[in-house]
Amino acid sequence: MVYFILIRGKDRSFTFWFPEDRVIEQVSSNPHTYRSLFLCQAKCLGIKSDSASLAQLLKTANVDFSLSKPRKTTKEYYINSKLGDIKVDVLDSLIVFKSISSFEKNCDCLP
Repeated sequence: MVYFILIRGKDRSFTFWFPEDRVIEQVSSNPHTYRSLFLCQAKCLGIKSDSASLAQLLKTANVDFSLSKPRKTTKEYYINSKLGDIKVDVLDSLIVFKSISSFEKNCDCLP
């Protein structure tokens, strides 16, 4: 009965249901800024640091909750993407891209 009332025939997206999906959505859609280390590493790895490119990169990414610290005042997430591991901070609704590292290429960027 609930299915027929709430779901049937409607385009329902339940991406908000799982913690990983909520984090990826939050990081992709909220205003963001970049640390100089992230910009240097992104340039070295050939990653564009514009909103559309990052949103595309994050679509297939996974949040590593074993390294992340979601309970701190400034939430810290480690996101594994196909091009590298991204470290972000979440300050209320502002996302700070801190670093991106890759096993394939070593960038000589200073923090």
